[in-house]
Amino acid sequence: MKITFDQAMQDKLGQYGEVDFVLDIDHELTDGKSKMAMSCSGISRYRLIVVDKGVVPDIFDERIDSNLGTVYMKNYGKFYLDEELKIRIENNVFITLLSDGAIFSRNVELVDYRHLVFV
Repeated sequence: MKITFDQAMQDKLGQYGEVDFVLDIDHELTDGKSKMAMSCSGISRYRLIVVDKGVVPDIFDERIDSNLGTVYMKNYGKFYLDEELKIRIENNVFITLLSDGAIFSRNVELVDYRHLVFV
């Protein structure tokens, strides 16, 4: 599995410095204030989460290669996605997760969870 970030996403994510990225598809990571439930028909919200380097919880057991380094997610999430993914910014606003054959989300949420402790 591989994710290619477009240049706009590379520029945006590069501002975070030395961090890890998590593709969270079932709202495992939360700030403690809210946690939306996953839809029974599949994934209701995709989130790209920025965390401090080296603090990705063990439950994110899948490593995806990308042009920005490793992106972490849960192994079972591969079932919902294609092997070759792209993440890009559209209209300078919306983050889109897609492949050559599908658009998974036109509104991926970018969440900054640096400096949070996950237990």
